[in-house]
Amino acid sequence: MRALASLWQSSWLLPAVLLGGCMFQQYKPRPIEPRAFVSAYERRDLAAPGLRDFMGQCGLPGEPWPRRRWAVVGLECAALYFNPALAEARARIEVAKSAEITAGQRPNPQASANLEHHSDTSDDRTPWSIGPRFDLTIEQPSRRSARIEGAIARTAAAEIDLDAAIWAVRRAARDRALDFLAAQRQRELLIAQSAPLEEGVRLLERREEVGLTSSFEVSAMRIDAQRAQLARSTAEAKLRTAEAALAAAVGLPVAAMRNANIEAAGSPGDALPVEAPPVDVLQRQALTGRADIRRALQDYAIAEAGLREQIARQYPDLTLSPGYFFDQGDNIWSLGAALVLPLLNRNEGPIAEAVAARELAARAVEATQATIIGEVATAHAGYTALRQAALESAMVIEGLEQQEARLQEQFEAGEIDRLAVVRAHIETTNARVLREDLLTETWRGMFRLEDAVQSSLRADRPGSSEEHAP
Repeated sequence: MRALASLWQSSWLLPAVLLGGCMFQQYKPRPIEPRAFVSAYERRDLAAPGLRDFMGQCGLPGEPWPRRRWAVVGLECAALYFNPALAEARARIEVAKSAEITAGQRPNPQASANLEHHSDTSDDRTPWSIGPRFDLTIEQPSRRSARIEGAIARTAAAEIDLDAAIWAVRRAARDRALDFLAAQRQRELLIAQSAPLEEGVRLLERREEVGLTSSFEVSAMRIDAQRAQLARSTAEAKLRTAEAALAAAVGLPVAAMRNANIEAAGSPGDALPVEAPPVDVLQRQALTGRADIRRALQDYAIAEAGLREQIARQYPDLTLSPGYFFDQGDNIWSLGAALVLPLLNRNEGPIAEAVAARELAARAVEATQATIIGEVATAHAGYTALRQAALESAMVIEGLEQQEARLQEQFEAGEIDRLAVVRAHIETTNARVLREDLLTETWRGMFRLEDAVQSSLRADRPGSSEEHAP
């Protein structure tokens, strides 16, 4: 027993274990309370002080504060601040960075010990035998470097996913803002459309009373007025739905959005969006900047690192096993070595899988490039055609307005009656309603082109600084 105690006192194993125990991390529970998030969400509004500072990071002025008017670009910036999807994407980056630590870790040494008791105690020999042994694995450096390289590539892929999430949040806020502004503008035009229709009904009813028109003409005008009234009610419902959808896209309760004064700032409205750059310029930009192509390239880098790791696994790790054995008074020192003999296989299966995975990643890059080229070309052609149609519609509206002005002059001169002027005004308001739909589709076309390039084509675009958003 004295020999056993002496062995433990001279061994470094016990202090190493104790020292390692002092460095262990402790588990700290952190339960989630869903009601707390709901309460905080309901208190959100566009006057948050943190949002004011974040607006500066987006390249937008924070004065005056709170803002009295919110344009589309401001709502995009607010969405980057409030939307929880970005916090989730950042959390995934932290997970990937933690995986880099795991990939860089070296195998821990293993310790074992044998304790024996002998029945032969002759010659005053101790009946105890003890032998500690350590197994030290020396990993192939190329395998570890390939593993680290793959983990770094996964972190880069997670960062690209954050860029994709940023664009998705901006796109949702932008599209829902367009829906809201279009519904708002449509309601205003339909209100303006109803007035001349109602006046026309009154004028025709008077003509019918004196026998100057038929009841059929009165009924037709009355049906048009009723349709306009129904359209107004439908537009009001669409406006309320669009308002709720916009609040959800920004990350705010509906009540907070109702207190905001959202302005068109040319989107939509009478102004046309900017003319698109040449399609080849946009295609080159998309092929280098879109998140999906950058992610596909990172997936290829991950597959490349995986193949390198499997190639390195052909060569076994070396395990050294130094040991000491105290055998009934005899001190025995030993040094063992072990490795896996590549006799039955040389990791051919995993290598073949890794080669196929790399080839798949390469084909995915090509497929993504082809998709991008097609999407940009399609979106560019659609937007160009819509913009040209919107330009032509402006000329039609201008002609109708000139015609209405001439009829108004004739009415004031007593050459025609009021009904002719009202009919011309109805025709003009109907054309304005149709043109508003075309303008909205034109803006949607430009936004589809932005999505194809994943870059804003507007001069008032918000900045991309989002690191400090909650």
